[in-house]
Amino acid sequence: MKLGLSVSIAAWVVASGVCVAASGQVRAPSPSTPDRAQPAPKDRLEAPPERARPEVTPAPRAASPDVDLRPRFKLGADRRLRIDTRSITTTRGGIDVDSILNPGGAKKGAEPEDTSSATQEWVLIFRPKELLEGGGAKVEVEFESIKAKIENSMGVDEFDSTKPAKKPAAQPDPLARLSGIGMLEGMLRPLVGETMRVTFDRDGQVVSVEGGERFAAVFEGAAGGIGLPGGAGAAGGGGAAGGGGGAGGGGGGARSLIGRILSPAPGKTSARVGESWTTRDTFDLSLAGRLKLTSTTKVREARGGVAKLDLDGTIEPDSPGAGGGLVSIKGGTHKGGAEWDLEDGFIRAMNLAQTLEAETEIAGMKSSSTSVQTTTVTRVR
Repeated sequence: MKLGLSVSIAAWVVASGVCVAASGQVRAPSPSTPDRAQPAPKDRLEAPPERARPEVTPAPRAASPDVDLRPRFKLGADRRLRIDTRSITTTRGGIDVDSILNPGGAKKGAEPEDTSSATQEWVLIFRPKELLEGGGAKVEVEFESIKAKIENSMGVDEFDSTKPAKKPAAQPDPLARLSGIGMLEGMLRPLVGETMRVTFDRDGQVVSVEGGERFAAVFEGAAGGIGLPGGAGAAGGGGAAGGGGGAGGGGGGARSLIGRILSPAPGKTSARVGESWTTRDTFDLSLAGRLKLTSTTKVREARGGVAKLDLDGTIEPDSPGAGGGLVSIKGGTHKGGAEWDLEDGFIRAMNLAQTLEAETEIAGMKSSSTSVQTTTVTRVR
């Protein structure tokens, strides 16, 4: 078995220093010169007396201006984002696939171990539909295209929404489906073209999500499947996750995905270079339970119309889920950075490195999983 859920994140770097030194010169009298003063020869010019150098007090450095981190929208100005993920999950224990397929070849007493990998590419379109009085906007978000591939000991499964749908197998392999093989077509094809209506307030925070029921359904089952773009379940630190009406009776998954990408400063409208802040929130996954999210964001620099942000955070279990212990998240981390276009008021790029530890139990058989995922978000012109 494999677990495809992962977490989002960030980390940062700083520091520089400058020092200045000065030197002087002293001239000693010649030993052959009498102590009494001698008139200077007429054919020799006397050096003018040295003037004291004026003291210069450096002007205080002006405080760095606030960096506006609010998303901005214009009617008719659509934007596209591509989200690429690559994850590798190692699972120990659980169902021993090798012993089932090859009873004589399995190592006796050895703990079964399986390594699976998954790649995904999601392209989202953001279409402003209405600018609200007093600020804010209503934006339509569409899943334009999806590509995915998973590989594990049971085989390979691929999905590409730009290609015709595959015909289902006449006799599906139940073991393969248990490991996720053969499920991508039915799980992801319905999402292509689905739209969500997202409302942003004047500060750029996501206040509601309407629609996206099929996305929410996939999200709820993500803990046992391929997962979501960018590990959306754990990406929504502060403000963007939980609460409000919308997709799936709350819009938690959609709010997390959209909010993390388009609200880089949850609860803030601006920040100064060098400033950092930490947000804490909870997030619900029906199978895995409630998770505690802690995320720290820092504005590393702002120049050339681009602000560079550092991200760092953790994920911890808060309460068990409805799965009755089927899936249990033990913890995780996320680190990375983002580039925010200050002139356009929109994300330019994001990169994250994520880890997640989890346990599953099926029919009394326990297994533990370690997932490592990298995520990149790129603006598509």
